[in-house]
This record gives sequence, C-alpha cells and structure tokens, in this order.
Amino acid sequence: MSSSPGLDPLTGAPIPPPPPLPDITPLLDINNSAIFEQLVEKLMSASNEERKHAELCLEEMKRLGPEVAALHLIQTMRKGSKVELRSMCAVLVRRQLCKDSKESLLSKISPQAVAIVKQECLNAMKEEEEKAVAHKVTDTVSELAATLLGETGNPSSWPELLPFMFQCVQSDAAVRHQESALTIFAHLAGVMSDALRPYLGTLHGILQVSLRSETLEVRTAALRASASFILSAGDKERSGFQSLLPDMLSTLETALNKQDESAAQDALEMFIEIAEMDP
Repeated sequence: MSSSPGLDPLTGAPIPPPPPLPDITPLLDINNSAIFEQLVEKLMSASNEERKHAELCLEEMKRLGPEVAALHLIQTMRKGSKVELRSMCAVLVRRQLCKDSKESLLSKISPQAVAIVKQECLNAMKEEEEKAVAHKVTDTVSELAATLLGETGNPSSWPELLPFMFQCVQSDAAVRHQESALTIFAHLAGVMSDALRPYLGTLHGILQVSLRSETLEVRTAALRASASFILSAGDKERSGFQSLLPDMLSTLETALNKQDESAAQDALEMFIEIAEMDP
C-alpha cells in the first residue's frame, strides 16, 4: 500500500515543509566584505543551527552568484580582518574551487575571475605572515595547481606558477617562501613530471642547497620534494638524484637529534616509500 503524498511512509505523520531559502541579496554585493566575514564567522560557530544556516547561505551564493562567492572567499583569505577568517577561507577556497567536479566553483566562473583567483593565491603565499594560515594557503595553491593543470600537467594553464615557485625557492628568499614552494613541488612532482623535465638540473641544485639549510622546516620540505621527484621519475632520471641521498639522510638525523618526532616520522615514511620502489 503506497503512502499518501506529504506523509511520512513510516509514521504516517505529515512531512514538514522544507525551510524557506535565506535571502542572500546583501551577500551578493562583492563590495560588502563585512557581511561576508559575518557569514564565515557563523560557518565556524559552535551552534549547529547557526552553522547550518550559514552553510545554506553559502550554497545559495554558489547557486545564484558563483563568481561573487569565489571572489568573496579569495578576498577574505587575503585581507580578512582576523586570522581565523583568513584561515577558514583558505580551507574553503580549497574545498569549493579545487576539485575536479561539476560542483567546483572554478567551472562556473569567468576566465577573468579565474585569473584573479590564481594571482591572489600567489599573493597570499607571498604576503601571509601567520604561519598556520600560510600552510593552509600553500595546500590551497597545491590543490588549485593540480586542478588547473589536470592529468597532463600542462603549465600553460597557470604560466605564472613555475617562475613564482623558482623565485620563492632561492636560498636568499624568506624561509616561509622556501618551505611553501618546496611543498608545492612535492605535491606536483607527479603531475608536472614532463613539464619539469627540462629543469631537473636546476631542481637538483635547489634541492641540494635546501637540504643543507639551517632551518629544519626547509630541510624537511626539501626532503619531501626530493622523495616525490624520485618516486615520480623514470629509471634514467632517478639515478640523477642518487647524490642527494647523503643530505636526505642527514635531514633525518637532524630531526632525530632535535627530537622533532613529526619531522623524523615524515622522513622515515618517505625513505620507506623510496626503498619499496627502488631499493
């Protein structure tokens, strides 16, 4: 026996109507950054009801004004009045733009807006001084690059990225820039193996210098990047990284001596991956 329309099939009770969609007109004003910051605050609220309402507003923004939603997220990641807002928006940019699906905002905005997103992500990497936010921005740039470059790893999708990364990874650059660029190289080594092949000699030199840095964070990031290049390289190219092994092992030794368990564990896991693939 079929249930009547509008009735719960299990209890027979009337099904309540869905809540009305929120009025998000003020949020669709790209110049009203203050009200968007209030929305992001509510997305972090401890109140389930307040958080769910904010999530519904964001979904409506994505439906009615995807470009405004994307630009608000980028703008708040860059210039948010509080660290927590910039941190949350770095995560939201990654979740909402950096995924290969029809739900991604990246597929719903104009080429001009995409260009703004790319440039502002690089600007955030360059200018964000709060370490926790900078790490999240780095993750976002990595994911955005992987999304834009796709399976082919064609750098023409983001031509400014490689020159920027090579600039950041120079030994006279700020430590946070070196660490960020090396982290992105590690993430993209497999995706961009063909595009990076002409630069392997330069990269080898950069990795060697970075593995000898006075800063353990830079050395650990260089170790991760070195391991990623070794794992993604062909047999002939892999042999060129053999000379990095002493410095890679030295990085592990330094992490152990400094009792940095997290860095030492990361290093050990990377060595295990390499050993499993090419003893």
